[in-house]
Amino acid sequence: MMSRIDNRSYQFIASDHGWINEYCKHQPEQDDQGRVIHLFLGWHRAYMLKFERLLQIAINDDTLGLPWWNWRSTRTIPDAYEAEVVDGQPNPLFKYRMKFTGRTRSGTDVNVDKDTERSVGASITIDDIQQIAESNDVDIPDLYGMDHFTQFSEGLRSVWHNGIHGFVGGEMGDPNLAAYDPIFYPHHCNIDRIWAIWQTQNGVENIPSHIKDVVLIPFGMTVRQVMDINALGYEYASNVIS
Repeated sequence: MMSRIDNRSYQFIASDHGWINEYCKHQPEQDDQGRVIHLFLGWHRAYMLKFERLLQIAINDDTLGLPWWNWRSTRTIPDAYEAEVVDGQPNPLFKYRMKFTGRTRSGTDVNVDKDTERSVGASITIDDIQQIAESNDVDIPDLYGMDHFTQFSEGLRSVWHNGIHGFVGGEMGDPNLAAYDPIFYPHHCNIDRIWAIWQTQNGVENIPSHIKDVVLIPFGMTVRQVMDINALGYEYASNVIS
């Protein structure tokens, strides 16, 4: 995928999240009726599904599943993403060469030609993140106890999600470039896993009705179509809930 230059390339899927296409949904928004819509979890589930499918196509194996990084338990970068060289070859999970020029959807001209970099733990540690989460009652066990979708979604996004981006640092700390770092994907796979576990405890349909038919651009799917991971054809190991 990293060597391709078409719409199945690594750069193409990364550009859907931040620069150049800027489709990603993070912050809550308002619809045309003034209702608050939280698309963070739904949009990223559709995004991860597309990325996984492109990986499956690339290796011609539809049984491949994305790995998730349980940062709350491991407290550090997974070895597979930290090694610069594997078996004498550059490790594609360590970094990616970003090289693109264009104008973003918001009208910004960008010219990027550099490797992704990380500054792990330089600005915040995972212990720091957990302390912040605990003090605000949004640590993972607290989140599972919330039965309101928007409260759960914002609690997960604002502390653990944002915090891990800051913990990795470098491009991961910049929403415009975060998806170009390969570690973005196991991070967001874990975010999706936590939502899936929350759903088993609070209901798959437990989501505001006014956002269920919102279309998730550019995937051509609605929030309703990504609510049930079983219908999407995947699942997570059930014996780890932290």
